[in-house]
Amino acid sequence: MSRTHQIALALIAAASVILAACGGPESFKIHGEISGKANTNLYIKYYADGAVRDGITVATEGKFECELASDGPTIVEILDNEYNILACLMMQNGDEANLYIDRTNPYLNRLSGTKVNEQFSDLINKHADVLNGKDTEAKNKLIEELIYADPASKAGAMLFTTAYDMSVDPQHAAEVLDSIAAEARVASQTEALASALAHFAQPESYAGVDSIRYRTPESGEARTFTVKDKPLSLISIDNENSNRSKAIIPGLRKIREAFPAKKLQIVEFVLVADTNAFKRIVARDSVDWTQAWLPGGILGKGIDRLAIPQIPYYIVADSAGNQLYRGDSAEKAKETISDKIE
Repeated sequence: MSRTHQIALALIAAASVILAACGGPESFKIHGEISGKANTNLYIKYYADGAVRDGITVATEGKFECELASDGPTIVEILDNEYNILACLMMQNGDEANLYIDRTNPYLNRLSGTKVNEQFSDLINKHADVLNGKDTEAKNKLIEELIYADPASKAGAMLFTTAYDMSVDPQHAAEVLDSIAAEARVASQTEALASALAHFAQPESYAGVDSIRYRTPESGEARTFTVKDKPLSLISIDNENSNRSKAIIPGLRKIREAFPAKKLQIVEFVLVADTNAFKRIVARDSVDWTQAWLPGGILGKGIDRLAIPQIPYYIVADSAGNQLYRGDSAEKAKETISDKIE
């Protein structure tokens, strides 16, 4: 499932809370079960009281429960230890829902207890093969068709918020979002997305390049990229639909061969849904630059302010964070680097 919406929420605010039984009548409850009877920690995120709430609950023999509170309807995400999203559901105070998580395919999850969650469960189950497939274009097209067919469907709006890949074409994503009826929206999430997508749809943004937290393909270790490390930096942004083997990788290899590592650092952000897909995609690359997975894609913290308008995309920056080039041409990025490196 897509992470882009949860990072958009972080543009509004951030906070954390350990998830335990809150008690009291003003709350909602989730009764959950995970396939395989796993004993594991689960991470939970949701938006409430003007902030993104996050914390931990524990599954024992596959069973878990949590009781939470929100000032309005909210989308709750349940994630595993590698921060892959296992399930999403919509809750508000007074709701009680049952959730069965299928670890082989999150779109085969079963939800019951509230009308919107039952409708969402039916929707994702019916289209599980496409939604869990590798064809991003087919997935986005399906979600668009469902929304256009029933703009007032809360389940359809929820599917857009949790599964639509907005990084493919932010401007078009903003148009799809705008077609969702007001009564179907979860205001906190969709308003944040609308604001973020309006920003990313702009053709240019020359904000200074700052530090960006990412994860490595080898161990999933969290590291920080910063332009201060080298005189010049090349940021490459792509995904599995970017013709990486024939276009992206050869282009970056030419740049790497032309300029010494002591003067130019290259970081390639591969924007995919989760770390498992990231590892699979880069496994055979054999490259000598940094490959990074960024939670949230183009909405991820640090890269969000660069307003990436399309993928693939390249940014050349100096050690002060000034953008010297931004665009979709690796060759033009190389020319810019050549002009700056004596």
